[in-house]
Amino acid sequence: QGLQRRNFLALDDIGLGSKMTDWSWSRLEDLVDYRYRFCLPTLLSTNLDLPGLPPRVVRRLRDPAQGKIVLIEAGEYRG
Repeated sequence: QGLQRRNFLALDDIGLGSKMTDWSWSRLEDLVDYRYRFCLPTLLSTNLDLPGLPPRVVRRLRDPAQGKIVLIEAGEYRG
């Protein structure tokens, strides 16, 4: 509940590393939905394609009134 009400929330590397469980995807959906409904700024970064994210999250990101999707096509910078 603490993350829901932060003035700004950045979630980095969604879906990276250990496999996301159904429970963790559900919690992400709930968090994004809450912040969406209350117009709270939220940044999500991921290396997943949009089909790899839960549809409910993608719908909120695609809402032109509140969301913006930025595709960064830069190559890997780590050696």
